[in-house]
Amino acid sequence: MKRKYLLFIMILFVFLLFFSIPSLALIPGDFGSANNGPPDGVVDFEDLMIFALAYGSTPSDPNWNPACDIASEGGVLEPDGKIDFEDLMIFAMHYGRREAKLWTIMVYLDGDNNLQDLAWLDLGEMESVGSTDEVNIVVQLDSYSNPGTYRYYVTGVQQGSTFPYYSADIVQTLPEQNMADPTVLANFLNWATTNYPAEHYLLVLWNHGGGWRDKDTLPKGVIWDDTSGDFMTMIELVQGLEGASEQIDIIGFDACLMQMAEVAYEIGNSLTNPPNYSIASQELEWGYGWPYDDILSHLTTSPAMDEATLCETVVNDYINDCETPATLSVLHLSSEVAVNSINTINNFAIALMNSAYSSEIATARSSAQSYIYYPEYKDLYDFAQIIYNNVPDCQTQAQAVMDLINTLVIAEAHVGSEVVNSHGLSIFLPDSPSGYDGNYDSLQFAIDTQWDEFLLTGEGIVFDVGAITITYQSSMSKLQDKITQLEEEGKLPPSYKFNELTEAKKGVTDYAIEVWWHAYYEASGYRVYRSVNGAAYTLVLDWEAPSGYDWYGMWDNDVAPGNTYSYYVTAYGDFGETNPSQIVTRDTFLPPCSLVGPPNGSVVTDLNPVFTWNAVGVSSFPYGSISYGESGLWVYDDTADETTWHTWFDNMTTSTATYNQDGQADPLVTGHSYIWDSWGYGYDENWNLIAMSWSEDWYFNYF
Repeated sequence: MKRKYLLFIMILFVFLLFFSIPSLALIPGDFGSANNGPPDGVVDFEDLMIFALAYGSTPSDPNWNPACDIASEGGVLEPDGKIDFEDLMIFAMHYGRREAKLWTIMVYLDGDNNLQDLAWLDLGEMESVGSTDEVNIVVQLDSYSNPGTYRYYVTGVQQGSTFPYYSADIVQTLPEQNMADPTVLANFLNWATTNYPAEHYLLVLWNHGGGWRDKDTLPKGVIWDDTSGDFMTMIELVQGLEGASEQIDIIGFDACLMQMAEVAYEIGNSLTNPPNYSIASQELEWGYGWPYDDILSHLTTSPAMDEATLCETVVNDYINDCETPATLSVLHLSSEVAVNSINTINNFAIALMNSAYSSEIATARSSAQSYIYYPEYKDLYDFAQIIYNNVPDCQTQAQAVMDLINTLVIAEAHVGSEVVNSHGLSIFLPDSPSGYDGNYDSLQFAIDTQWDEFLLTGEGIVFDVGAITITYQSSMSKLQDKITQLEEEGKLPPSYKFNELTEAKKGVTDYAIEVWWHAYYEASGYRVYRSVNGAAYTLVLDWEAPSGYDWYGMWDNDVAPGNTYSYYVTAYGDFGETNPSQIVTRDTFLPPCSLVGPPNGSVVTDLNPVFTWNAVGVSSFPYGSISYGESGLWVYDDTADETTWHTWFDNMTTSTATYNQDGQADPLVTGHSYIWDSWGYGYDENWNLIAMSWSEDWYFNYF
């Protein structure tokens, strides 16, 4: 008997090889699934085994299976009371076919960065709904701490207690993938559309986003893969999408800052078959991203919804779920739309360059709706509206831009006063030529329009000039370590310094002011001018600048408490010298802080020693120009070269702490030498860091 079935299965495979053809109907031959389960929408090996067991039977036979009686003489799809060659032919014709559902939702979930915990949470939201008879939900997830990359067919299983979570839904495990590689994206798309075909496809790119940028500084592109140290540029994104064998109907960016004219044009113009719609945010997105449970619940409840309706559903569900500020919009994409858009924007740029109202245009550039931390990204409609109202010789072109956006944007919603003038599409628009980024030149949008030429017009000034007063007793090298730490925390920009900080003498309090500014496009050098207590400005720095930095800075070591210092910066190069930047003024230094115990150079035997210090001591605000303050303690393992404890206090008066009192410290290691110090930070009314005070560093050995 076993030999008989084995021979029959071999014959079946020959038929399957020669007679399998596509079918778009409900699939004859889908008899069941694994473990005697119900039909699963695919004709596969499980169905072959079921058919082989029933072949040759009639209703009176013990192996009769009426589900396998699918055809009668001539290949007519009607049962005839016997399972024979006619049934075999129909089965062979449909072997390997899958039933196409209405929707396949493909989520390219890159958690290989500081978002990995949120990646698992969003997968959990998808699992709370699961796939249905009409909707496939498939995911490729790459996390940071867990090696490997996982492909899921989401059915609604439990999370489980070990990594990778939701393992019962993993259908394929891959080696660690660089999710920023366009080939990896294309492979996922083709795997998903081949194995889970549907009438409509939505691709969600889940990760950090930075708009059009194609250099490895913030903001930058999309899909940041920290394990590989890579991210996806717009050109690479197009390469990945172009590698898909099926057209993607909707592309969604669950990522920050991606709803930009430059991004939309790169996709709409460069792809052979671009998506019909793009869903993305002009503003930063909240870390928890889209509410997948709400979105998928709405889709699985009404799976026949069309593409535009699903797009609107995503927008509404996101805005209803998130905090403020937030934006989300939907653009209509196509090659024809891309051409019309580029002509309209190009005509607008030409009119702006030829306008007699340069001052009004400069005001519009700086006052149009912009977005948190990225003021060079502005709402295109709002800018055009300001131009329409204030620049008479550009009204026709500005109105055409507004009309274009009203046509392009099919859904838009925002919440929060910070984004009240958002209309659904951003564009790169720095306040002046100083903010131009040479990498913009490589974009197809810049190549095909004169928008980049317009951005370089007008009177430029150096922008984002800032300063901080510093009270310190620490050595220069240790203080620089602390400045670097503040830069990594985003409290200060990571600037190239033209000079060095004066070394503080042991036990002596010293003072300095750090001044920084954003790089000016094609500047060869910078000049810094200073006024003391309202006197005339004098030149304090004149340096040629090394290229390749986004920020520059200097230390002013000739300062003392009780004085007011004001600074402005100019840039110079082949274009001459710019006008003065905005003036930044600092007039408040924090009092010094000093250490008490454990004494410098002492031996500590307590695993959790008590630290005491003389705090900065500011107890009420405002303190000069300082509106808020905080302080903290820092312990560093000098032997292992790593921080072991860094604790914060929401005041400037705390003067004692027990090691690991918050449970966040690493245990002290016998025989290691440690450094410790205390500090205080002062902020203005907008929580900008404007003053800091650092103690000197003391050492102790733990035994």
